[in-house]
Amino acid sequence: MSEQPNVVFYEDIETAPHQRYFKFNNYLAMAAETGENWEDLMTRIQRANKYIASDDKESAFRENSNMLMAFSFIKNEFSPTGMAYAVQVKSINGVERNDITETGLLETLDELNKIGISFSDFKHETERIKKKSLMSYLYSLKKRFLD
Repeated sequence: MSEQPNVVFYEDIETAPHQRYFKFNNYLAMAAETGENWEDLMTRIQRANKYIASDDKESAFRENSNMLMAFSFIKNEFSPTGMAYAVQVKSINGVERNDITETGLLETLDELNKIGISFSDFKHETERIKKKSLMSYLYSLKKRFLD
């Protein structure tokens, strides 16, 4: 019987080093802005077509730019959501993951893949961490301004 993998995360802004917190948010913003899969790409195409039909050239141009970025992510098998997930990984099976360069994060994703962590797991855990971080951030703001 194989042992369950143990993945430990930085889960909120009070425990995450600030570089990790900022990278986490940047990767999530990248995923939200451009997309990272075929479904996102199709959404971009539909939006661009609507903007073209309504003669909104500026918005159509922005959608096309985002569409090209999403296509590039797909072609290069790069996932901003996966990178956001990897940023928040503190350790895997007791081995610390301290390299948060793009190369280091890709290595973290490779290690997670080896232990069977799926993209669905990434999305679920990333959303949980994002919500927990937001609640922690709001609590910190409230405490700072009300104290």
